[in-house]
Order: sequence, then structure tokens, then C-alpha cells
Amino acid sequence: MDIENILKINKRIQIELMDEKGQIERYPSRVENIHDNEIIVVAPIKDRVTVPIPVDTSLSVTVWDHCSAYNFQTNVIKRSNLRLPLLHLAVPPRINRIQQRDFVRVPLSLEVIASFVHPQFGYQEIKCVTKDISGGGLMLIFTKSPPFTKGSEVDISFSLENKEIKARGKVAWLSLETDASGIQRYLVGIKFINISEKDRGRIIKYVFQRQIELRKRGLL
Repeated sequence: MDIENILKINKRIQIELMDEKGQIERYPSRVENIHDNEIIVVAPIKDRVTVPIPVDTSLSVTVWDHCSAYNFQTNVIKRSNLRLPLLHLAVPPRINRIQQRDFVRVPLSLEVIASFVHPQFGYQEIKCVTKDISGGGLMLIFTKSPPFTKGSEVDISFSLENKEIKARGKVAWLSLETDASGIQRYLVGIKFINISEKDRGRIIKYVFQRQIELRKRGLL
């Protein structure tokens, strides 16, 4: 996959590396420039201090466009400091597209309107909340038995960062769980089967940002 089709100047990226304790750290960054033999990115910041990343450090970089997420492995070949601290990364031999089955799923509670055609009662519209979400689908929570069966198609509508997102999904699975308080609730896994690439991109971008936040707080 050509790097020119994926990376652009000012493109937001996520840098992942292993710290001295063997823990994975993830940081947001941005592409400053792209040359034939190097990719120049802004050095990540933590607690208002530039993260010290030595030359030859191996990195994993994730980037997303309007419809997909991509990942590549690279290493730091140089550091510089002009207007701001920069990392010069080796151009990777290849960039891998993250397949839908590999979409990161993060816990998130959102109010959702689910509409569908009931075989007996016709058009129905119900409100529910999500348990988690990814670029490939979401999980819904119901306090009563949901009016779906596996394979049912459902129109989903919700707001994400003040943007309305609409999608059609298919029920992939249903389950019943009991929480720590002894309360039963129903879980429904929805797989997106029709969603605009722009909306999927919004979800993917949000999920990666949310993942960084949760990991920093030790919740993921």
C-alpha cells in the first residue's frame, strides 16, 4: 500500500512504543513532513514535557482516514528541534490496513435510537444505550428482552461528538448477563452492514482517541 495515499502533512497519528518497564505507551502526534527516505513527525508530549525517544527506538504508528485504520512499524533515525521537537522516522516497507475484525472496541455509553420492522407490529422505534463501540459495530444494553433475533436488521442513530451518525446493522448475537448487583440485562451485538465511510471514519478516530484516554487512566 503506497504511503503517499495514507500519510499526509498535518495528518494525526498515534505512536506506540514500549517504555523502560516493558509497558506499552501510546501518544498522539502529527505528520510534519514526508520525504523519500523519512517521515518527520512531532515528538509526543507527556505532562507538558517532550517524551525522550532515543534514535533507533522501534515504534508502531497507527493512522486513520475517512474509512479505515492503518498501521506500520518503523524506527527513529534522527531527532531535531526547529520550531518544535521532531522525530525523523524510517519509511516503512509496507503499511497494513487494519481489517474490520481487528477494529478496536472501547467501552462507551451512548443513547441510541434503534428502529426496525417487527413482523407482527410493524415499524418500531426504541431507545437504548451502548456498552461499547468500534468501527465495525456496537453492543447494545436492554433491561428487557430485546425485540430482535439473530440476523434481524436494525437502523441505528446516535450522536458522537455532536455529530449525528446513522447506520444499518445486523444482529450478530444476543446474550443475557447478570451484573454484580444481581440485575439481569440483555446484550445485543450489532454489526454495521451499511454505514457511510465518513461516519465510520469518525467512529474509528474517536475510538483511538478514547483508547489513549482510557489507557492513561489505567482503565483499558
